[in-house]
Amino acid sequence: MQKWSRFFKAILPAAFLLLVIVIVFKEVAFFMHPLKYDALDCTLPWKFFISTCFADGVFPFWNPYQHLGYPFYGDAQSTLYYPVTLVMTYFHGYTFKMLALDFIFHVWVGSIGMYYLAKVLKFKDLIAITLALAYAFSGFMVGNAQHIYWIISAAWLPFVILFYIRMQSEKKIWQTLLLSFFLYLMISGGYPAFVIVLAYVFLIVFVIQSIGLLRKRKNREFWRYTLLHAVLFISTVGLSVLYMVSVLDNYDFASRAEGLSLAQALFSPFSLGSFISFLIPLVTIKGFDVFGTDMSMANGYFGIFIFGIFLVSLFVKKKRRQIIILLVSFICLLVSAGEKTYLREFLYHYIPLFDTFRFPSAFRLFAITGFILSAGFFLQQQYSGYNAKRFRKQILLSFIPMLLVLGFILIDTLHAKPGSAQLFLSQIGTGDFSVNIESIAFFQSGIAFVFLLIFILLFFFVKSLKGRMILVLVFTILDLGLATRLHAPYTVYASEIHVKDLNDFAGRHFVSSYAVPDMNINVIHHSDSSSAKCPGIWRNLNNFYGEFAHGGFSSYVNKNIDLMENSLINIYQAALNHKPIYVSECVRHYNEMNPADSIHPCDYANNIPTGNLSKGEIEIVSYSPKRIEFKVNTPEPALVCYMQSWHKYWTVNVNGNERELQLVNNFHLGVITDCGDNTVVFEFRPKYFSLALIISLSAFILMVVFLFISRRKNI
Repeated sequence: MQKWSRFFKAILPAAFLLLVIVIVFKEVAFFMHPLKYDALDCTLPWKFFISTCFADGVFPFWNPYQHLGYPFYGDAQSTLYYPVTLVMTYFHGYTFKMLALDFIFHVWVGSIGMYYLAKVLKFKDLIAITLALAYAFSGFMVGNAQHIYWIISAAWLPFVILFYIRMQSEKKIWQTLLLSFFLYLMISGGYPAFVIVLAYVFLIVFVIQSIGLLRKRKNREFWRYTLLHAVLFISTVGLSVLYMVSVLDNYDFASRAEGLSLAQALFSPFSLGSFISFLIPLVTIKGFDVFGTDMSMANGYFGIFIFGIFLVSLFVKKKRRQIIILLVSFICLLVSAGEKTYLREFLYHYIPLFDTFRFPSAFRLFAITGFILSAGFFLQQQYSGYNAKRFRKQILLSFIPMLLVLGFILIDTLHAKPGSAQLFLSQIGTGDFSVNIESIAFFQSGIAFVFLLIFILLFFFVKSLKGRMILVLVFTILDLGLATRLHAPYTVYASEIHVKDLNDFAGRHFVSSYAVPDMNINVIHHSDSSSAKCPGIWRNLNNFYGEFAHGGFSSYVNKNIDLMENSLINIYQAALNHKPIYVSECVRHYNEMNPADSIHPCDYANNIPTGNLSKGEIEIVSYSPKRIEFKVNTPEPALVCYMQSWHKYWTVNVNGNERELQLVNNFHLGVITDCGDNTVVFEFRPKYFSLALIISLSAFILMVVFLFISRRKNI
């Protein structure tokens, strides 16, 4: 009986967090409305591609259904090597419902991580639950809901911090191994910027700690400390070998390999104007028009009550750990502001890898996390020599100024108060962007003002510490729950679209298996602009339909295609006006290429077949996204073209003999065949994949074995 009691007590916090998350995000959790923006037109089609390939018994090395094909296995944001994605896509097709579960699951995981991080920091249960909810409904989770890769990073960040703190304090190998595993989850599933930032933070802490140990002549502790970091590095790299080899080996494929410009690196900061979101986040839906950044990047909210407590925490005595957390948080906040503080520009110019990613606003995740933890430290300090009057005074010193600021906003926007509350709420509930920003400011500051006023009054009447902590928890739930409900139609789900309608559309148009390419239609007619679409489903469409397509939405595009689209568009469009496989009727050498060519039937290549070229007969024998076999009959040697973008790992053989692969029109594949009947096989064969897979699997097995041994022996 006691065992069951302990079990239910252990799962109760996670169950409570899930309940609140499901209620607040009920439109998503109960499959009423889909996630919006990038979640629908990036995450969904790419994970649909993975699941369909798995259903066909094929590993998704190559995606031929956008940008005329690209090495999907080498895309850093494909999440192909992320264990959660593998489970979700291997055993079930990735649908609109799976996308919703993906989001809810990771928000929940993030809240659980924050709860256990708080417990590791010795916070009481009520405080831990409060911080977990502040994290789950923070402006990062709500604002960036469309960016599932960012949400994945945020989900595992608390676990990384948790085990890093434990490794620092307890110095156990098993904690180090778990830390490396959670880092791998962030690496394989999340946005690379977050891991890059963590790596530098860990490096700085390691150097400072090591110098301190050596100065104190604690050589044994220094070597133990160094060993732990060596284990962390080796284990993390070992687990990530497959991911890193795949990404780095394909890095020169895309135009991104040439690096980002400073303007790109500074795009979409957490602008200084966005700081108002710490108090009234809904105004940030005005995005670029008012705040100079995307609305998804402008929300820094983590609850007005937790924010107020955080402000109080700035003026109390702190331990070293608290100072480090606060220092890192403020630095990240300044970096997130982009060009306004110069720090992001400095990192871009002088620190390796900081020129490889965009969106300075990503740094606000670390700021929000640190601010939430700082508020937790202050609340926990109340349990050491609790003084009811002092606690009340500290709260008032923060909350009264916030009341004054909110009161000023109310007075300043009084002229814009909504004429009809019902109409205004209806507009907000449907994600209407035409709502006046001053009306939004009046409405949300009014709600916050009332919440704060009621809280302060109750704080006077409730004297016990536990009662006040419950008060903080209840008002945090009410505040964050309402703020999230108001914001969600703008950044979380598409209120104008119903999942049922999307399912009906998918049932009519989406494939369950990738069939052979359509040889009756030229590739130019397969694109996002010409394919069947419906509200919410309008980009990267041919991942769903299984047709070779040009165009699409991704940062991972063949640099040759970028060149053709931007500099040789006429030749590019003329080349697209062919079937997926075709026999060239005319071939010219590259030195004859004229950018003005548009309707000329000739293709361009370095090697030109002899003889008079004519149309050939083509019959597809077998097909998968990474391999195609077909028969072709031509009366003369001919250039046979396959409309997939060039990559170093494409191979071709004709009649069982390997042939030289031809780069045709500067972007797609071709081969010169003999006269008569030919059997041609184009196949994509990554060179280092198998070896990298063996290393990563071996590293995982070794990690599990050593984890079991070290945990059992507590070393």
